[in-house]
Amino acid sequence: MKYFFQAYYQVFTKFIVLILISSSIATLANAQNSVVKTVKPDTKATAKSTTKATSNPATQEEPIVVLETSVGKIVIQLHPKRAPLSVENFLNYVNNKFYDGVVFHRVIPNFMVQTGGLTDKFVEKRTEPPIKNESVGGLPNIAGSVAMARRPNPDSATAQFFINVVDNHYLNASARGPGYAVFGTVIEGFDIAVKISQVETGAHKNHYVAQQAPNEHIYINKAYVQKATANKSSTDKTEK
Repeated sequence: MKYFFQAYYQVFTKFIVLILISSSIATLANAQNSVVKTVKPDTKATAKSTTKATSNPATQEEPIVVLETSVGKIVIQLHPKRAPLSVENFLNYVNNKFYDGVVFHRVIPNFMVQTGGLTDKFVEKRTEPPIKNESVGGLPNIAGSVAMARRPNPDSATAQFFINVVDNHYLNASARGPGYAVFGTVIEGFDIAVKISQVETGAHKNHYVAQQAPNEHIYINKAYVQKATANKSSTDKTEK
């Protein structure tokens, strides 16, 4: 009987230990899942588009916005059918000259360049209310695509946007949740965006919002909508 109780006690003790270990593992897993992961850009990727953006004439269906920066011109074709709220929001800021004079305040090589909201004093401009995230079912974050920047809250995008200089598929919507809504494509001046992404940074590291800003300011001097061309099918008529 004595040996029976000893054996029973040993089995019972091992059972309790296994329960405690399982509980600890589950708690640790839940804690890790609650942490927002910061995904580092692929430093092995090349700053070259994997898809060729073709230059299409501006139309009412897909407007074109020109960014005249202090280092060159970047031309963006918008895609309202895929991201109507983001395009309307962007055009509103463009037409109100909100972007004129802002700087590129966050540039990361082999990743992206961000602008659209800060002055050269790194003061954030007052914006309109945030818009709903349109990344689910939207366009992918590939090299040359233009997407809305936002805070951790998916529906927090206002005026800031970024240009992907490489394919950043992990920024797309997935089973993990919403991603970053793409609303445009660079059709001219992609090399300018890549050039901006490669400039030296670090001089403004004491500014919380500008730790990755270029050492020398790069401005959007002017942003405007390119005049749309007439529909070819309705204008190129020949008399019979």
